[in-house]
Amino acid sequence: MTRHSPAPSCQPVQSLEILSYSDDLAPAFERLNRTWIEAYFQVEPTDEALFRNPRAALIEPGGEVFFAKADGQIVGTCAAQSLGPAEWELAKLAVAPEFQGRGIARRLCETVIDHARAKGGRRILIETNSRLKPALNLYEQLGFTPYTPSTPSPFNRADVFLEKPL
Repeated sequence: MTRHSPAPSCQPVQSLEILSYSDDLAPAFERLNRTWIEAYFQVEPTDEALFRNPRAALIEPGGEVFFAKADGQIVGTCAAQSLGPAEWELAKLAVAPEFQGRGIARRLCETVIDHARAKGGRRILIETNSRLKPALNLYEQLGFTPYTPSTPSPFNRADVFLEKPL
């Protein structure tokens, strides 16, 4: 019997560095998010506003954007968006296709959850889409459960709404 090792793309990244937002990383935030959005959906005006100025849209209102660096390059990103003193949103999770399946998305999500908790968050939300099965599986593993939002989403593609107490 021949044993096969997993494909390199399925192996966990050995050296992964998580970075906080700086303006020089804004192009990576747009590139990574535009890649997945254009693969499944259409870029919406709300996306364009976030891409145009992540500092104004996410950082200045009290949020944070994290980046995953592996093999000397930025390969993933995820935002912690402040919705108020006790409520946060995990948003704009993106990992470069060639680095997917290697634990990067999980690490980014855990970083956002820890950040929200450290800032006094009591609940974290996610707006996503039912077509994004790997992401939905990850969110379930992380303890997110469905909820019904009280206001409509600014994203037409959002059809799944999840929450997690912190």
